[in-house]
Amino acid sequence: MDKNLQNYLILYKNFLQKNNIDMAIEMLKKIVDYSAPEVKEEWLYELAVLYGDQNRFEESLAIYKRLLEMNPKNPYANYGMAVDTDLSGGDLNTSLKHYELAFKYKPDFQKAYYYAAVLADDLGDRKKSFKYYKKALKIDPYDYIALNDMGSLYERENQNDLALEYIERALELAPDFALALFNRGVVLKKLGLYSLALKSYYKAMEYSDDYKIYLNTGALYKEIGQIEKTKDILEIGVKKCPTNHILWYNLACAYSNLKMNNEAIWALIKAINIDERAKEWAKRDEDLKDLDFTEAINDYDKNR
Repeated sequence: MDKNLQNYLILYKNFLQKNNIDMAIEMLKKIVDYSAPEVKEEWLYELAVLYGDQNRFEESLAIYKRLLEMNPKNPYANYGMAVDTDLSGGDLNTSLKHYELAFKYKPDFQKAYYYAAVLADDLGDRKKSFKYYKKALKIDPYDYIALNDMGSLYERENQNDLALEYIERALELAPDFALALFNRGVVLKKLGLYSLALKSYYKAMEYSDDYKIYLNTGALYKEIGQIEKTKDILEIGVKKCPTNHILWYNLACAYSNLKMNNEAIWALIKAINIDERAKEWAKRDEDLKDLDFTEAINDYDKNR
């Protein structure tokens, strides 16, 4: 091995260990320059990944493009191009195309199938999304994230029995997976199993403070006529997520339904202060129709 290359390799590893990424990148560029042609692609790929990890997408995408010019059938370069095109806000169809090329040239590329499924769903092609999730799960049937996503996709197709089956499989593998617990609550609620849905939502709260868990729990309590419990859970929600305007707004509605008008106006002002769209929602909301909040909002507008 060339002595300069050997030194650069040592320095590269040392800088990585010390988390000095800028210097690690400089050493890796030197390694690419000194590398033999048969390993240059491998080092270029590592450099692209390092740039991507630092959100330096212009540099990473330029390297992936160079790699694909060298070898259009390189599955890892296609995968990297797909990932960083998506993360950089690029064209999603282009990203999907590169995921598809990645598993075309590497048929067991499970991650490429998985992210292609996610992207196809984002693009509104559920048929393709189902197809790619199934491929990903055939390669790795223990991917609990893919199992949960597949269940969520079935739920949105109103195939709730299948949705529950996939989500339960995900939870067998990862019992503390908050998103799957939340999704199970969604499906159980649609199946009319309200007490089980609530149990699943509360279990999700043990592992996550995602506002949607509190929102859905409050909405379910409201649906079964337990407005006091709606209020209670949303009060917990705004403590956990104090900058979430949707929780504050729904808390205002719960207060209003309970005739707690001063508290309702206070919560509504909190929501408007975070997102002014709440002011327009309030004007059309049946839950707030008996609440005289016009003066309070006018005062808010004057004192901003």
